[in-house]
Amino acid sequence: MSNVEPNNKTASDNDASRDLQASSRLTIDAIIAVSEIVESMHHTIATLGLTPQAAEQRQTRGISRLVYRSIRSTTQWVGKQLDKPLAKLGQLIDAQDRSPQRERLVSILNGVLGDHLEARDSPLAIRMQWRQQGEAVDETALAAQLDANQGRMLLMIHGLCMNDHLWQQETHNHGLALAEALGMTPVYLFYNTGRHISDNGQQLNEMLGTLSSQMMVPLQLQIVSHSMGGLVARSAAYYGKKHSADWLASLQKIAFLGTPHHGALLEKGGNLVDTVLPKSPYSAPFARLAKLRSCGITDLRYGHITEHDWSSTDRFQFNLDQRLSVPLTSGVECYAVAAVCSERSSFRTEQIVGDGLVTLNSALGRHRLPKYDLAFPSSGCWIAQPCGHNGLLSSRSVYAQLLQWFNS
Repeated sequence: MSNVEPNNKTASDNDASRDLQASSRLTIDAIIAVSEIVESMHHTIATLGLTPQAAEQRQTRGISRLVYRSIRSTTQWVGKQLDKPLAKLGQLIDAQDRSPQRERLVSILNGVLGDHLEARDSPLAIRMQWRQQGEAVDETALAAQLDANQGRMLLMIHGLCMNDHLWQQETHNHGLALAEALGMTPVYLFYNTGRHISDNGQQLNEMLGTLSSQMMVPLQLQIVSHSMGGLVARSAAYYGKKHSADWLASLQKIAFLGTPHHGALLEKGGNLVDTVLPKSPYSAPFARLAKLRSCGITDLRYGHITEHDWSSTDRFQFNLDQRLSVPLTSGVECYAVAAVCSERSSFRTEQIVGDGLVTLNSALGRHRLPKYDLAFPSSGCWIAQPCGHNGLLSSRSVYAQLLQWFNS
């Protein structure tokens, strides 16, 4: 009998190992950031808040400064030492680490800190990809599938902190059900929702161009998008038009489910926190905590879909809506589904509460300024009531409305 043990290391083990290492680095970053905040508070209290607050983070002096510097240096050293043991520990973790639960956690992490993860080239940073049945699909194989189905592709694009698994709600999946009813090939986009929406839009534009170029028959594309996913779809169409992309001519229909076309109130509230916290020397250090949220989240303040919308401003400062006016894509049938949590309609329920995250007007593309109003046709607008933001993913009445639109 051989004394050599079988090699049971799988791709799942490698993923788990990388996740642990990346999580440790993220923890190290957090410890360092918190130590800087505590040091800044120490400085403020020691000076009784009388020193002019010229910067968010101030350093103490003497022994205290040495202590805080030592904390950060030691933390960085420990972080470097953790990678090897974590890699070995990762080999002991079983295949369950590829479960939807793990991907849900990683998706949330990317939504909140995805830009940070990408900047550090973290293995936890999600790379945009096509997916089917929860697995990445090779572009060449996908092109062959579409060729066999006359190029008929139904693309499902998820929202902030989500992933393709969340289209499956108990026994129902909008994408699978629609694709079967319409004779289309369902494809799901999986992406890092913490990146700028315009970055994701540009990458989706490029991926659609590459996919289309590999096909033997013309692409026939229809899209269903939820929340932020609708902004990513609009961004891809914007950059496709800007660069005269061939795939754009294949785009036939887009449905937007709870998309914050004109922004989300929660992020506008977050911006208010950014503005108020620095006003007091005692709360100013904590303004850094509020600024941990990702580029993707701050893009939701006004519904930024182009690089122009954010590139010339500090995303944490209070700024008025100065985005480009980008109309719906001409020649494409566009539909908007909004939701209201309450059974009774009122100004409060529609324009403050909405579906819990997005107001009625924002989801339906309505705006008091004509240049921003998306002018969805009345026949292309529908309100789910009572229904919450994530309830749009499971609502059978929403599915029935989508089927009616897409079957026409």
